[in-house]
Parts: sequence; C-alpha cells; structure tokens
Amino acid sequence: MRPDASPLLCPEPLAALALEKQQLHDQLLEIVPQPPPELAGAWEAAAGALLADDKGKWPMTGDTLPQAFYVLVTCRDERQQVELLGRFKGEGIECNAVLA
Repeated sequence: MRPDASPLLCPEPLAALALEKQQLHDQLLEIVPQPPPELAGAWEAAAGALLADDKGKWPMTGDTLPQAFYVLVTCRDERQQVELLGRFKGEGIECNAVLA
C-alpha cells in the first residue's frame, strides 16, 4: 500500500498489510547477509546442547510436580522480615523474601 493511500479505501486492508509486510521481509532478506553454514551449524549445536542440559530440570507438560508445603508470614515491616529470614535460615529452614 502506498503511504498516501488510506486503509479505508482499500477493499482488503489486512491483505494489503500482509503484502506490505511480506515485501519488507523480502527486502530485508536481500540486504542482510546470510551467515556462513559453519556459523549456522555452530549456533544450532550450541542451542541443542543448551536444550539437552535443560532436559530433566523442568517438568514437561503433564508431569506432576513434587509435593511442597509453604508458609506465608506477613511482616510488620522490612526490619521484621530481615530478622525472621535470618532466624529461619539460622535454623536451617529454606526461605525466601517476597515483597508484594
């Protein structure tokens, strides 16, 4: 679509927009050089290694999470929060600070 053409005058504004985006995409492919096959292969290998490392760390869809129990303590202020965190960690309790 020409910059001076109104989208309201176009019978298919979405089709015109899609065509414009495709033309822009084609122009960018002409301008930007393609990476050498060796570099593309190295990127693919690195991505594959990262994905392989993550396997087993995160549950997949449908997997069940291990059962966990939580206690949420509302503190008067930041000072009490720091005090309780120190006390709980000193007792070997795994805990985290949350600000809401």
